[in-house]
Amino acid sequence: EAVEASSGAEALRLVEHAPPFDAAIVDMQMPEMDGVELGIYLSERRPDLPLILYSSMGAVPEGAETLFAATLIKPVKARQLCTTLLGSLIPHPSAPLPEEPMPDAAPMRVLVAEDNPVNQKMALVMLKRLGYEADIAPDGLQAVEMLERRRYPLVFMDVQMPRLDGIDATRRIRAELPAERQPHIVAMTAGAFAEDRARCLEAGMDDYMAKPFRLEDLEAFLQRFAELHAA
Repeated sequence: EAVEASSGAEALRLVEHAPPFDAAIVDMQMPEMDGVELGIYLSERRPDLPLILYSSMGAVPEGAETLFAATLIKPVKARQLCTTLLGSLIPHPSAPLPEEPMPDAAPMRVLVAEDNPVNQKMALVMLKRLGYEADIAPDGLQAVEMLERRRYPLVFMDVQMPRLDGIDATRRIRAELPAERQPHIVAMTAGAFAEDRARCLEAGMDDYMAKPFRLEDLEAFLQRFAELHAA
């Protein structure tokens, strides 16, 4: 049984007020709210709802890989649609997003330095789920300026950004901020090789997370960070 929604706003209203759905097929290109934006909002309201992206682009946009269970390419055939739906309804081995923020999360605000809009939204959603508030810096230069104005104990720093990349931004932070204002900087990069990690650590970063990371990866890191600073 299928229920149609002509817009992202209507889809959100249906999810909140209609009987529970088992899956959602989300068009990528829609006015006012695209498929990625709708997917993020749907995941907030129904973290257990499998999302399928319906797109003519042929690939999931960068940073949204963990948001969608599958992608359907237009035009789709009935057999492919059925197979994809059945596959998305098989329980995923990883834990679903928690319904409420962790009660024991550290009460602090973190900085996310990231230029990709999809990655920005994903980071904010995941951090909010885990009980953390965050600010966004769209490039390395603005990250440095924000750290000069406000103290952030934790910074997630994308390595590749315009104006000033994560490596050079970290070097400036380490050189210019006083010791008591120095944050714990976590590199975020798609590079998975040992030399990528070594380059980040050499620049003064404290930790390393390979993209795309899942909610449980972020949760495990934040738990370790909280325990380290509580000791």
